[in-house]
Amino acid sequence: MSEATKIIGSNIRLRREELRLPSVELANLLGRSQATISRMENGKIEITVSQLVKIAGILKTTPARLFPHFDSMVTFDAVTVDMGCDSTGCGNEDQVNTSSPINS
Repeated sequence: MSEATKIIGSNIRLRREELRLPSVELANLLGRSQATISRMENGKIEITVSQLVKIAGILKTTPARLFPHFDSMVTFDAVTVDMGCDSTGCGNEDQVNTSSPINS
């Protein structure tokens, strides 16, 4: 699975645990099995935008907080553009990751 899937899953687990919400309860609220929640949290299955929005609502947060680094990494096919953003803001927005297989 993608790095994004792993980040989102890990952040869902962290937030769920902060709220002391059992995975079985999250599963029930989503109409999914506990095994599906486990696979989501372990980055084994992709989470759709609509699922992410619903999960964020249940976890009393926003989708952006479940995937905080989304704004700093934009992927276009095989090229990744690093916007240089972190918790302090954005740096060089023209910086391109040249380690892409396309540029090899």
